[in-house]
Amino acid sequence: MNQIVPAQVFHPWVYLKEELVARKRTQKMFAKFLKKSENEVSELVSGKRNISPRRALLLSVIFETSPHVWLNLQNIYDIYQEEIGLSKTLEEVKSDFSKYKSKID
Repeated sequence: MNQIVPAQVFHPWVYLKEELVARKRTQKMFAKFLKKSENEVSELVSGKRNISPRRALLLSVIFETSPHVWLNLQNIYDIYQEEIGLSKTLEEVKSDFSKYKSKID
């Protein structure tokens, strides 16, 4: 695939953890801000939950960012994971399409 792959792809929870540490916030405080259970926050911070549009909106308020920042981090991670899992299939599709395209050109 002729695609630019970011030098480092990580789950959004990595960034979330860094932000909590940098702002000297505990998961318990964070749960209170989000109006969520400590268990849900723990799962989010450990990467067991993904960033949904709802979570992105809540995070954007707390961290004073755009919700798109959080959704983009999640999308980049998800696409990268899919690309790894589908690499052989993607190459086959590319090869098949290239043969088809050369016949009609």
